[in-house]
Amino acid sequence: MNETKYASFRAKLEKIRFSIIGEVQEKYKSKKNQLNESVADIADDAVQSYDRQMIMGLGEKDLTKLRLVEEAIEKLDDGQYGVC
Repeated sequence: MNETKYASFRAKLEKIRFSIIGEVQEKYKSKKNQLNESVADIADDAVQSYDRQMIMGLGEKDLTKLRLVEEAIEKLDDGQYGVC
């Protein structure tokens, strides 16, 4: 792979990486504020519990995407990107 393609792919992967990190930070800030609110009754407690489970699930999906992008960057740096 020539240097131009390498730089282009690396820049795209880094952009995706930073985008994922930014999204996770925003989700965390937003959900953290929601979860810190006081619980008024059992129904609210159940909703909050469900929200916590959803947040954890979203975190796992984002983490998986982030790992895939970071693996692609490593392969690119090692000269293995696109090699099956």
